[in-house]
Amino acid sequence: PHKLDLAWRSIETNEFGTNEFMKWAKKTNVNPIFTVNLGTRGVEDAAHYLEYCNFPSGTQYSDMRKSHGVDEPYGIKMWCLGNEMDGSWQIGHKSAEEYGKIAAETGKVMKLIDPDISCLVEKLAGIGGCTVYLRCVYHKEDSMDLVEKVQEPSCSDRHGMGSEEQEQGRHHLCGFEGPLR
Repeated sequence: PHKLDLAWRSIETNEFGTNEFMKWAKKTNVNPIFTVNLGTRGVEDAAHYLEYCNFPSGTQYSDMRKSHGVDEPYGIKMWCLGNEMDGSWQIGHKSAEEYGKIAAETGKVMKLIDPDISCLVEKLAGIGGCTVYLRCVYHKEDSMDLVEKVQEPSCSDRHGMGSEEQEQGRHHLCGFEGPLR
């Protein structure tokens, strides 16, 4: 069915969905990264989508996939938890703390469904007036690890932000408790 897409102020025709995309991905030998909506949706919808894509059978959403003509699970391994949730233009905009909490909870639930997936958090936020891009990975041990940090050139010099402040900012934005590895 056609739906309103409020973010793009358009109508989504739903003519090209998950199954069509995965058919294309297989044909072109692409390993996709999927994103779950944490703005207007949340943990439950993310769990249902993962169940549809990766769970073998015997549940509501895995059986729905099968009824759509796809017997085998897709086995999608990389999942982004939301996208640009800190943007004020976003529907369902979240503060870094709000986003960290929902991303951590969503990652935990998704790992219960499929422990072999990687849950990625892409976060854009201002720390000390600097734009810092964070990419974190949620692991089985209920922790998130920072795997990449890219910062504006000379940002720490301009704003006097040393590595301790950067570590505190990364810790806060990733939304978990405990030391970074």
